[in-house]
Amino acid sequence: MHLFTLLTLLSYFFGAVIAQVPIYTFPIQTKNYYVSGGNGVQIFVEEKGNPEKTTIVFTSGYLGTRISWDPQWTDSYLSKEFHLVRWDCRGLGRSDKPNDYSLKLHSDDLAAVVANVKSNKSNKKIVLVGWSYGSPISLTFMQNYPEFEVQGFVSVSGLVNFKFEMKKELADVFPALMGSDDFATITSTLSKVYSNIAAKPTSDELFYLMLGQASTVSNGYRKTNIFDQTIDLSNFFSSLNIPTLNIIGDQDQLVPLDYSLYYAGLAKYGRKIIYEECGHIAPWEYTKEFNKDISEFASKI
Repeated sequence: MHLFTLLTLLSYFFGAVIAQVPIYTFPIQTKNYYVSGGNGVQIFVEEKGNPEKTTIVFTSGYLGTRISWDPQWTDSYLSKEFHLVRWDCRGLGRSDKPNDYSLKLHSDDLAAVVANVKSNKSNKKIVLVGWSYGSPISLTFMQNYPEFEVQGFVSVSGLVNFKFEMKKELADVFPALMGSDDFATITSTLSKVYSNIAAKPTSDELFYLMLGQASTVSNGYRKTNIFDQTIDLSNFFSSLNIPTLNIIGDQDQLVPLDYSLYYAGLAKYGRKIIYEECGHIAPWEYTKEFNKDISEFASKI
């Protein structure tokens, strides 16, 4: 009887652990360097894999550094079959922390990243993967720099404009996050965001990873209002003549499901994948499926 009770408790414990969204801490071997982005800002870039193969460029969301992509970066199959590139937006990670921020400047920085990738091979195949705010950054880059041909685009919990309503508990914290200079206020509002970012509880390690990278951004970046209602990339997205893929979490509290379905429905040559019981961080919540899906998408480019 005691043994049965012990086994029951152990199964419950391990079941609870497995239900959490994990953190990946595998060693990473990469090549890293800086490129000069918009206004000469130095942008930190990492790459790995075979540069002769299709390049997948990962662009992170608001407040997220390049390490947001660790579950993809540490995937041995992806790094074997593709050339992987990730970078820190200005104001984040190891990139410079200037005073000027805008969607256009972020797209200028991405242009510098892509230009470097294509520098030795003009016909290089490029697939852009933009997560959340990384999606309009990628779209603005494609709109402003048509000379850099892109062969495929993946939007992960992404945006084409800011005409949507997120969960009220989250919407209410952003004004304080963008307007405060008090560190305690900043970290408490970030905690509210990251407590609602996944459909399942995140591990403590992942929670503090997200909180840590967000709390170290520059004030200029954090105080920039990203919810500019005048920005609308829906017409441009619907005009794209390349394969697109929208990856959606059905329980996303930041970008509602109905908005994501609207976004995906604009695609001319697109498809969508909806993950059930998934929030805003599909690359972490559905790592195995996500990596498989972007691999299959990029393999057909």
